[in-house]
Amino acid sequence: MAYYIKPAPVLEGKSAQHFREKVEVNPASTEGRIDFAKQAASAKRILDNSKVSIF
Repeated sequence: MAYYIKPAPVLEGKSAQHFREKVEVNPASTEGRIDFAKQAASAKRILDNSKVSIF
């Protein structure tokens, strides 16, 4: 049986304009981003020390 997948919502009007303005101000800004470097390093250490081979 196939499942219906909803299409991605499309911003229109004032919402779209506001979004574009926020993005164009500073596209390389790290504000609002989460750095997972510590968690990735921890996971790598755990996998390196485990006896389970992923690849």
